[in-house]
Amino acid sequence: MRRTSAVKQRVLPLVMLLVSAWLALVGCSPQRHRGGLTGFKSTELLSGSRLALDRGQYELARAGFQELIDAYPDSPEAPAALFGLGDALLKLYRFTEARLAYDRVASDYPRSVEASQVPLRVGDGYVAQFKFLNADEEGVTAIAVISDDARAALALAVSSYDRFLAASTMMRDAALLKKGDALFLAGDYAGAAAAYAAAGTTEGSAREGLARIKAQDYGGARSVLTPLVGQSVQETPHVAVVPVFGGGIPDKLVLQVKAKLDEKPPDPRGAVYLELGMIDLLADNNPVRAQQTFARALDVQGGQSRDAAY
Repeated sequence: MRRTSAVKQRVLPLVMLLVSAWLALVGCSPQRHRGGLTGFKSTELLSGSRLALDRGQYELARAGFQELIDAYPDSPEAPAALFGLGDALLKLYRFTEARLAYDRVASDYPRSVEASQVPLRVGDGYVAQFKFLNADEEGVTAIAVISDDARAALALAVSSYDRFLAASTMMRDAALLKKGDALFLAGDYAGAAAAYAAAGTTEGSAREGLARIKAQDYGGARSVLTPLVGQSVQETPHVAVVPVFGGGIPDKLVLQVKAKLDEKPPDPRGAVYLELGMIDLLADNNPVRAQQTFARALDVQGGQSRDAAY
């Protein structure tokens, strides 16, 4: 009995040590497992919600992003989910809630990559609100008449883009294009042209030309756009309409042409005629036939053409 007791006294501490170590491992394992499941679930929710957003299922996307944020606020996907939530709310015309979602990224996740992009998202939200407030019965945004609320939304958008440009050295080209778009919609065509020019890109130059036309700076527009028509037709299929038709383009048609700048890929109907017109003009040196072809492109878009000094 004494010998057994002595063995127990020697072995028991070792057993307790082994049991403690095993319990520690067991205690950690579920936590690691839960963490893995959490990461998988949050990633799955994010990708599923983004897919719903891309498919136009905005309420489903909103619910998915919200579930991720509520269930996994500490996950790496949470800031992106807030951006997604804001995007879905914009599509549902819930503009104030969308901006609050964007702002939460900066307040709740100030060290995240997304935090620096908040002013861009907020600016986009104000532009979306303007388009909603200033759309006509066909859903086309008007330029000539802008309501006070819509004008205020654009001013706030420009302010948000300026805030981003003042604080960040990243994505400046995109921010300048967005600022130019907001100024263009506000009717500040000279300001828009300056913002587009500052971007220093082919896309910026194409937009700058359209802004200069609206500002009746036809010589400036020609000087900006002439180099572009020598580039790839696929790259800028829209710009040749400008030197051929000069000014006097109706506001609705200007916005339709501008929408073509934003489309990826561009509307094939108008683009085909514009490309054919470029071939007539650049390859065949036949401005008369080019003008007729461009007129077809404008007719496809529901616009009116007019001769221009060439």
